[in-house]
Amino acid sequence: MLCFSIFVAIITIRTTAQDDANCSRLFECGQFKIGYPFWGLSRPAYCGLPAFRLRCGIGETPMIGISGIPHKILRIDEFSRTLTLLREGFGGIPCLPTRTITLASDLFDYAPDTQFVVLFYDCPPPDVGIQLPASIGRLNCNGGSWDYFLLSEHLLGGFDDSVRIWLESCRNRVRMPANRTELGRSSPPPTSVERLAAAMNRGFGLRWTRDYDGACVNCTKSGGVCGFSERAARFFACYCAGQAYAADCLALSSASPPEKQLGTIFLFFSLSSRAR
Repeated sequence: MLCFSIFVAIITIRTTAQDDANCSRLFECGQFKIGYPFWGLSRPAYCGLPAFRLRCGIGETPMIGISGIPHKILRIDEFSRTLTLLREGFGGIPCLPTRTITLASDLFDYAPDTQFVVLFYDCPPPDVGIQLPASIGRLNCNGGSWDYFLLSEHLLGGFDDSVRIWLESCRNRVRMPANRTELGRSSPPPTSVERLAAAMNRGFGLRWTRDYDGACVNCTKSGGVCGFSERAARFFACYCAGQAYAADCLALSSASPPEKQLGTIFLFFSLSSRAR
């Protein structure tokens, strides 16, 4: 007895012409409209860089993940390549952040108007012999716990050894970016929770460090659309008339155009025999 089995697999790969159209769309959320290097919603992943994925949150507020933590985007300045961000869930209560943000140094950097606040959670009661500096403010996070903050991490260098050792014994220490201008106001007092909350509510500035826009300008001037490719240098792709190029559409005149992305059909046949 002969048994036949036929397996047919059809794989459809997008064409670069589709990339042209899809990457021409902007990410739109509320009043915000932005393109490369960002992607999300109607802009597929190949239209921007992986770390620049956006989603549209509650109240049509764009969101971005930084160090795995969702952040609201309050402002986008494409000229200076700066985002103004507010940590999601922060409603003026400084006690919420429990983890320090770690940036991908090759992608992002803090804007010049950023100052770092230090939050100390679950500290032991200070010893009788320790005189707390006037710059240390008290938080009331968990009822009877001892929680403190400093409006500037640079103040730590001027503390006595006994104070630094005591702060190091706190169970959690968080370095939190905040708005430098707001922190520098003359009132309320620097140890006031209201002043800390106001500064953190203003958000903090984050810049994308590479000049992705420079490469994109050359691409768009030549009639192309900017996108992402894992195989390209700097992961940049310029989509032009059904082809993907590394820099711009001037390469269309090249004698060796890149390979087109086409659909592929695979057929698999098997034949077996079995005696009865």
